Amino acid sequence: MPGFELILNARRPPEISVIVPYYNEGAGALRTLRLLVGQTLPPREILMVDSSSTDDGPDQLETWLRARKAPTPRIRSIRLGSTTPSSSKNIGVALARSPWLAFMDCGHIFSRRWLEDQWTLAKQADGCVYGKCRFVGHNSFDCCAVAQTYGFGKEIETIPGSLMKKNIFHKVGFFAENRRAGYDVAWKKRAISLGIPFAIPSAPTIRYESTEFAKNSQDLFLKSMGYARATLGLGASSFIRKYLVLILVSGLFLLQQPTWWPGVLAFYIFGRGYFWPIVRSHQVKSLFLRYPCAIILMPWIGFVCDFGRLLGIIQGCLVGTTQEHEFHFSATQRR
Repeated sequence: MPGFELILNARRPPEISVIVPYYNEGAGALRTLRLLVGQTLPPREILMVDSSSTDDGPDQLETWLRARKAPTPRIRSIRLGSTTPSSSKNIGVALARSPWLAFMDCGHIFSRRWLEDQWTLAKQADGCVYGKCRFVGHNSFDCCAVAQTYGFGKEIETIPGSLMKKNIFHKVGFFAENRRAGYDVAWKKRAISLGIPFAIPSAPTIRYESTEFAKNSQDLFLKSMGYARATLGLGASSFIRKYLVLILVSGLFLLQQPTWWPGVLAFYIFGRGYFWPIVRSHQVKSLFLRYPCAIILMPWIGFVCDFGRLLGIIQGCLVGTTQEHEFHFSATQRR
């Protein structure tokens, strides 16, 4: 009976595979697992993909799995030698057995209704619902780093927290391999260019449990350098190279005009230290009221970001970075 079959399909819960990459996050991985197991709309399976952790995180995970008695949802611990978030996500996509895929990262906090709410939106969007994260930081340094990068109080759509049909990857391809940053933005741009319909939640669906961008200057410098190097070749390389040329030309000009240094320095401190984060942020006033020391921190953090990016770009141009590949499902990956 076709009508009766339609009613059964409408009431049948969707089959969802949740993909969680992790690296040196034993305790964080277990917290994420507990939140996923407690969802009001339980997933069919959870794929925990290890990105070559060097701690005992994978052993902690497998010990927890052996002690677990509940048969559902099925939890799979996957260790195939991937070393980056993009590669681990790709492995999860290839091995997932459900027609719907959800993505989550360790270190994120989300509600018990996360999957249920995303599923409600996904039915309306016919295929893809991105996650949404509100970036605010967790202390004075982290808040200033967020203001100088994402924008303080800004809500951004993300792959973590998202839910989408697996067959979207047949059209768009995998994430760029061996990338720590930029691969998600490049994938979303490609999906949009191919006309993939999507929806964005009206309210944030995830938030960070602790540090959102950087704990200190060293952490910020290394992250800025790594992110800049990783994004070369992902569609932004032309802009990045123009940025590098502009910096080098400006430096050579200032070497010839030393009297301009004080004015240029003052312009940079004001523009990079205050104007840029104010333009990027939604609630920067509350940041300065909460952390008055941000007045001093902002220019320094902006300089560390720029210096790290500059060295990352130079390193990427001289040494090279992993080439972006187009990935498509093979027959065995579609099983």
